[in-house]
Amino acid sequence: MASSSLRSDPQNWLIGKPISLLSTARLPRMLDVLQLLQFHHLTEGRTLPESYKMTCDAAICIWMRARIPTQRVDSCVRKLSKLHQNYLALKVHRTRKRESDRMKEDMFKGDLQELFDIATKDVMTEIQNEEDREFLRMQREDTFSCSMTGVDVKTASKESRKRQREEKERKVKMRYEERMTKGFNETEGELSSLTTGCCNG
Repeated sequence: MASSSLRSDPQNWLIGKPISLLSTARLPRMLDVLQLLQFHHLTEGRTLPESYKMTCDAAICIWMRARIPTQRVDSCVRKLSKLHQNYLALKVHRTRKRESDRMKEDMFKGDLQELFDIATKDVMTEIQNEEDREFLRMQREDTFSCSMTGVDVKTASKESRKRQREEKERKVKMRYEERMTKGFNETEGELSSLTTGCCNG
């Protein structure tokens, strides 16, 4: 009965209820961005162009948090618009009982679990951190295979150690430069005294 209700409800059909926020634990799936789009467009009553933009801005923020280079917002909007149009095309025939329509729906539902991939074309060469590259590979295979929290903790810890090391090196360099400056001044003073003594003699 629940399945029948889901099929007849134009707002919840195939994708479930709208969501107001994307999860920050992983990169968003196609299902996630469609649910957020539905929230902005249907629940908040915004225009489609505005809803596309807001949804893409939210998705890009999650990718930036994961330190993964993304496409431009307009490219993301085109990708989301195409996904949404495919969804609307299926929705038109949601009440038909043809087997081919059910097969298309099943394929689309499977695709919804895939990553909404907005990475740049050369993302693997642009990412400097190997852990970030591995995270993206795992998210592309299964968005639930790993959490961004663990990646952030590891990266933050590594960056903290790097900052501490750089600060230590900076202090050592400062002390060295101070000693060099002090030694130079002392030497200069000694030479000055010798010169003065010679002149007085």
